[in-house]
Amino acid sequence: LYAFSLCVHGEACQFCHLQHTTITKQLDKQRRDVLRGMPARDSQALMFAIISHKVSALGSTPSSRVALDRLAVSCGIPGGAQQPYESERYGRLQRSLHQMSLRHVLA
Repeated sequence: LYAFSLCVHGEACQFCHLQHTTITKQLDKQRRDVLRGMPARDSQALMFAIISHKVSALGSTPSSRVALDRLAVSCGIPGGAQQPYESERYGRLQRSLHQMSLRHVLA
């Protein structure tokens, strides 16, 4: 077995010691603490950016764009989806959230 390769069976694998691609279902304790410690504006902007990116990846519809615009207004995010959230300080948290499914981000 090669320690740094991925399993060739993927989802059909019943057991091996190789890495498998998995979808993260929740943030670990460290990332949850970082999210809780963020200023409200930053956490809202980050979550809005993640949600709008995931909705766009699924295929944007007129109703989803209206819902995103309303979410931006209620969160007080100027410009809505036109301003992506980027921060070096919260990079690991952002990467973890991107790995999660939309369903788990919203939960």
